[in-house]
Amino acid sequence: MSEARYALPSFTDSGGPFPSSVGQIVNQTSDALAQRALASLYCALVTDICLDNLDATGDLIIEGRFVNDAIFVEALSHLRPQQAVRVSDDETGTVHGAARLVYWPNEASVLPPVYKAAGPADIYNRYRDSWRELLAD
Repeated sequence: MSEARYALPSFTDSGGPFPSSVGQIVNQTSDALAQRALASLYCALVTDICLDNLDATGDLIIEGRFVNDAIFVEALSHLRPQQAVRVSDDETGTVHGAARLVYWPNEASVLPPVYKAAGPADIYNRYRDSWRELLAD
């Protein structure tokens, strides 16, 4: 069995929750599918930290490009079990937000359905714990 792979922040110099960190890949692979999966998991982990930093509560609505990223959606739904994860069918990322404003305060009728996670949550939680330990080093 191969060693765990991690993408550690940050891969941008324009801000975010890790402004002084330089991104790195631990146990890099040349497998394109594994690289895409790692990128999706990285995005879910960074989103999870941002939501923690904001003390976010309530439903999460995934819109935009992430609606087609099954790994991101699955990971985030396991990492945020206290929040319902809803996946929009809107890849533009604006339609549901605008509809919620138009129908405020009765916006529940325009919400996308809640996503039901299928995989085992403990795998994601253990990976998050290891990832966060690496961030602390």
